[in-house]
Amino acid sequence: MVLSNLTKPVVPSGGPSHRQNLDARKQTTTGGNQTLISLPVAEGQIIDCEATVLYKVGTTKRGSLKVSGLFYRNPSGDVTLEGIDQQIKAHTSDMTVNVYLVADTTNQAIIVRGWSEIGQTIEWDPRLSYTVHAAS
Repeated sequence: MVLSNLTKPVVPSGGPSHRQNLDARKQTTTGGNQTLISLPVAEGQIIDCEATVLYKVGTTKRGSLKVSGLFYRNPSGDVTLEGIDQQIKAHTSDMTVNVYLVADTTNQAIIVRGWSEIGQTIEWDPRLSYTVHAAS
């Protein structure tokens, strides 16, 4: 069941740099990889982002995971993750849940992806904070 899964457009190329937050809420029951947030990337943009994801599994497990990454999209090119995404904080002892940043070249977007073991019902509460630099 998706409670809400928001996508917010970013400024077109040539616009100013700015800081934004994108929030969503999602419940999953199937496990595996789950798209929590999707952020479109326009040609010529560079986006520095950090995702903080709070989660709860029933009444017994909870945690917070934070990852960061730098993405870009060249003119006529695909969105690309520069290097690798970096987990910067984990406030959890539950190793059955993880969070990643992914370059989605099909939809030209940055994806905040949650992962969990099959059979767990998880309440995800992700926030993607990002700065857009539009090439001039």
